[in-house]
Amino acid sequence: MVVSEFTYKDRSWLKQFRLRVAGAEQSVSPQVQPDLAREKDFGPYHVTLRTSPDPPVAGHEVALVCELSRDGSPVTNLGLYLGTEVHMASWRLDGEHFGHQHTYTPEMAAMMEMMRNHEQTAKMKAEMDAMMVQLMSGPAKQVYQGPQIPVHHVFPTPGLYKLFFETAPGGTRLVTDFIVQVVEYDEGVDTSIQTIVPPSDKEPTHE
Repeated sequence: MVVSEFTYKDRSWLKQFRLRVAGAEQSVSPQVQPDLAREKDFGPYHVTLRTSPDPPVAGHEVALVCELSRDGSPVTNLGLYLGTEVHMASWRLDGEHFGHQHTYTPEMAAMMEMMRNHEQTAKMKAEMDAMMVQLMSGPAKQVYQGPQIPVHHVFPTPGLYKLFFETAPGGTRLVTDFIVQVVEYDEGVDTSIQTIVPPSDKEPTHE
């Protein structure tokens, strides 16, 4: 599966392509129990993933927070990588429902709150799309120094999703991965987001 994400005429577009790779046919691997651990080591880094709600509910917004430490000490020297503190890519394990998110900043939170409080007309959606493109294409601004980095996402369907987080502690690229179970919505399930990660006390920096 190859995924291309791009911006054209103030809109973000996502295109997916399936490619057959030539070579010897591989036998189907036996079903492996997925690793649902929320704490993992990646080289010298220890990374914890928290979600709110927990577990995530399909069709509802969820906060995902990565917390990084190194040698037992919180990471507080995050750098920007390609314009943001974190890139998150997600796929359902069958390769469907690709998602890509960046750091959930106070600016993004204000924009999402505005969307919730207005009727979602076609004009309003177009305006919000344009605002999002403008926000994403503006000068890079660092809000979080670590150790926690928040991301918000909506998983469209229940199932197992593979998540990749790309960060740059100390300016060095670090890729981490987790698998999360997304459950189906059921009447009475609490879908509210309780996780709130305050921005760093330091002034935002521009790149």
